[in-house]
Amino acid sequence: MSSPSRFEISERHYDIITKQAADNFPREAGGFLGGSTDFTVKAILPIFNGHIGNQTDTFSFIAEDIERAQLFFKKHGLTYYGLYHTHPSGIPYPSKTDIDTGHRFHFIIGVPNNNQASTVFRAYEIINRKPIAIPVQIIPNSKIKVVDIHGKGATENIPLFDRPITFEEEAGQLSEQINNLVDGKPKYERKKPKAPFDSDFSTLA
Repeated sequence: MSSPSRFEISERHYDIITKQAADNFPREAGGFLGGSTDFTVKAILPIFNGHIGNQTDTFSFIAEDIERAQLFFKKHGLTYYGLYHTHPSGIPYPSKTDIDTGHRFHFIIGVPNNNQASTVFRAYEIINRKPIAIPVQIIPNSKIKVVDIHGKGATENIPLFDRPITFEEEAGQLSEQINNLVDGKPKYERKKPKAPFDSDFSTLA
């Protein structure tokens, strides 16, 4: 994948992310972004901040979160971009800890004064451990075509209950998940526990 000249994100996805940032303030919040090969964000996957201590300065996730995100984007034929998370201090710049996660792209959301309207969204590519700023353009929702995730074509005019769910609608369901995260009651699929030490990898951002 070549280096992008810019990232594009729809107004809807931008609003979901900045609302998540404001609603969780002063705690850090985040998730993963995916999209097309032309660097247009087309799906988001918010996750719960797994840090058990100071969530105002740290955003934590585990290897299974990354795997889940990669499978989610692959399911919809999208490219996995990487992690987005907030800096409640208002400084949208990758820290050394962020860089240490090994992600190529970082999307940092500054939340000055707990104000969604003044939230700053920045994208960076890490090259030789140095953050290189990449412009982010917010585009109208009409510029993103809603596509049937089962590959049967556009679904704008098909009645809601007569067609498969689209990834845009799934993103709406993820928005509800954000509300659960804010309430401290995340709802995840129950799975059989893994053997001890099978899942001890964790990263902080």
